[in-house]
Amino acid sequence: MSIFSTHATISNSQNIRITITEKTISLDKLINEIEQQTNYLFVYGENDIDLQQKVKVDARNKPISEVLDKTLKNLGITYEFSKNYISLRRIDADKTGVAVLQQTRKVSGVITDVNGEPIIGANILVKGTVQGTTTDLDGNYTLEVPSNAVLQFSYIGYLTQEVAVKDKAIINVSMKEDTKSLEEVVVIGYGSVKKSNLTGAITQVKAEDLPQAGNMSLGQMLTGKAAGMQVSLQSAQPG
Repeated sequence: MSIFSTHATISNSQNIRITITEKTISLDKLINEIEQQTNYLFVYGENDIDLQQKVKVDARNKPISEVLDKTLKNLGITYEFSKNYISLRRIDADKTGVAVLQQTRKVSGVITDVNGEPIIGANILVKGTVQGTTTDLDGNYTLEVPSNAVLQFSYIGYLTQEVAVKDKAIINVSMKEDTKSLEEVVVIGYGSVKKSNLTGAITQVKAEDLPQAGNMSLGQMLTGKAAGMQVSLQSAQPG
């Protein structure tokens, strides 16, 4: 449903002349001037028209249609007289006044760590929205997104990455571990909680206590660093 704004009272003359002395004014002020001098009723979609944009005006005893032709042609706005109304709408809107929807595309891919191991439950989010999904057991995801979207890839313990979709159909991401975040997140055997909310004893592992080998996964780095902690790796490699 479109939301419309209306102005002033009604007249049925389409050729009445107006005079505006200012050379550059806002579209909102232009509309108000025309309404005050003609009694026309303007109708437009509030989300379609930017009333604060500036327009150049040449209106000394000129017909309304001529003034609108000259001021609106470079703004991507069209107008139409209908009885006692002047309706405004963007050129990229259809005849009902509803803006044309952006094209969408299906994007898929796989999210892995630097060793090529799939990351299960990684978050994929369309930036600036709540639209998103998570990866499956194999690190795969599929998401329908606008063609101009930017995807955000995130997971606890890894650096967030952003990728513009553009014309891509497949977006694979290799996520890098964020060693700084390891000091800020407390992971226990049954979930992740804030340190202040813990009621039991914990073992803390700091970033400086971890080996700095670049070819080791997070699980491999944590092995042997916390008493009673068992790490299961997805590969058949020992460790």
